[in-house]
Amino acid sequence: MSDEQQLRWEAENGPKFAIVAFVAGALTIASFVIQAATFQGVTGDREVLRQIDSHHAGVLAGRIVQALAVVVLVGALYYLYKAAMARRPEGGLNILWPVALLAATLLSVAAITGYFDATSTAKDFVDGPQTKARADDLAGDLSGTVTKAVGQGGGLCLGLAYLLLSLNAMRAGLLSRFMGILGIIAGVLVVIPILPGAFIQLFWIVALGMLFLGRWPNGRGPAWDVVEPVPWPTAADQQAARQAAEADEPEPEAEGDEPRQRPASRKRKRR
Repeated sequence: MSDEQQLRWEAENGPKFAIVAFVAGALTIASFVIQAATFQGVTGDREVLRQIDSHHAGVLAGRIVQALAVVVLVGALYYLYKAAMARRPEGGLNILWPVALLAATLLSVAAITGYFDATSTAKDFVDGPQTKARADDLAGDLSGTVTKAVGQGGGLCLGLAYLLLSLNAMRAGLLSRFMGILGIIAGVLVVIPILPGAFIQLFWIVALGMLFLGRWPNGRGPAWDVVEPVPWPTAADQQAARQAAEADEPEPEAEGDEPRQRPASRKRKRR
């Protein structure tokens, strides 16, 4: 693909992949909402297990939406991957897309198998003694060994994809330093899942959609206009460029203004 064809492909497909990124963000939010609604007001391991056993549909819906969110997210990353690969083919990008596809597959499988693990564990609890000690023991192992291994493998692959893509896109000038570092942090938090990680990932993917649309504060980096690595201007560079542009602009004159002439001084008449 020539440079002109690459730029044309990015211009034509940017809005489409922006929509994909927004859909990924919406699905992520929807999975949180479904899970929160399913377990609203439920406290304690015994109540959680009973809720899972009596609300299979809600648990399954949350898992399906979660799997779809991962698949759509990886689809949105394809646009940035293609743009980065055209400008910086080195840096491990050749393995990025297979790793991202593997991540989507493993995490989707883990989400669905996790549903069967959870419902099976909940049924065992409901059919047997519903003591607190037994609930605490079973609730700590809602996902089976295989599901855990598959989920951890998928999370590791997705974290690696985040890291490689963010680092190389930042070096190519397609991402600002802030967005690049945030993407790397999001990748680390996928591998080490803690609460703020999901919100950082959500913010990053929605911001990526705005970038694909070209609606970025102060404009996108110059690397989006050429198929070669060009560093994203820093805040100091942008400020200096604005000041230089303002200095070159002539001062506007008000309409109807005419150059003022000083009135000629009158000589006093001598007596």
